[in-house]
Amino acid sequence: MKKNLKGLYFVLAALAIWGVWATMPPAAVGQSYPTKPIQLIVSWPPGGVSPILSTLIAEESKKYLPKPVVVNYKTGAAGTIGASFVAKSPPDGYTMLLARAGHISCAPYVQKVDYDPLDFVATGQLTREPGTLAVKADAPWKNLRELVDYAKKNPGAVTCGISGTYGPTHLLMLRFEQVVGAKFNYVPFKGSGDAMTGLAGGHVMSVCRWPGEGEPLITAGKVRDLTVFAPTRASFYPQVPTAAEEGFPLEGEGYTTVMGPKGTPPEVIKVWEDFIRKLAEDKSFVKKAEELHLIIDYQDATHFKEYLARQIEATKALVKRLDLKPR
Repeated sequence: MKKNLKGLYFVLAALAIWGVWATMPPAAVGQSYPTKPIQLIVSWPPGGVSPILSTLIAEESKKYLPKPVVVNYKTGAAGTIGASFVAKSPPDGYTMLLARAGHISCAPYVQKVDYDPLDFVATGQLTREPGTLAVKADAPWKNLRELVDYAKKNPGAVTCGISGTYGPTHLLMLRFEQVVGAKFNYVPFKGSGDAMTGLAGGHVMSVCRWPGEGEPLITAGKVRDLTVFAPTRASFYPQVPTAAEEGFPLEGEGYTTVMGPKGTPPEVIKVWEDFIRKLAEDKSFVKKAEELHLIIDYQDATHFKEYLARQIEATKALVKRLDLKPR
């Protein structure tokens, strides 16, 4: 009898413990993360949007996460080295990727890489930014139409700096060629920041870039934007007309998100999704980002996945239309 009572007490105790655990709020399951610093892998060299934004994220993480976010650079191969590193990292939430279009929407379809977009789990979109086309301040073209007319009359004569062959800025310019009926001569750089430096130094005649990249050169008056590839003028470039205003309807934008390796636990992704949402709502963070000409545009993981699927399909269609062969 005593043995039976002991067994009964054990069962009741176990059920009680299980009941307490089962009634814990969902957030409590992930409260143990993070317990150590988190690596945020940046795939692009200093001077571009990614390094600047990653530094801001790391600074602001001190307010919202119990452990710091530490920026770690793994650059090269048009950003794919860093992406590959994260894809192969343990899916524990301690190695995350500051992901942009070049990693996810472009590279897997235009060059040989050892990862797939499905090797990552998205946490939500933080920023978006329209592409622009910049020239030196003393360039002879006062507007986009004049540059296009020159390029039509002199096929391949206009050099254009891009952040890697078949990267997002290159693909945007290839779409632009189709719209305007002109040919450009592309010069790949390690990143748009480097391309802007090359433009200011006279090594190329134009650069397709994202706002925030090489911005000091714009501020110093050494470089100017001819157009912005967006449906409306950018609030921080009110004087720069859209491509559509110049008679060439074309839109092209980039984005920034944070991604973890495939298999990263949902509770870890939720921590990051909440963190990104809080950043997007943080007036101090938004102000700093806007000063760098970054557009904060939060989307939760579900909506971002839908947006990402559309971006990937657009890249596939362009690759097929232009018969681009993976490098």
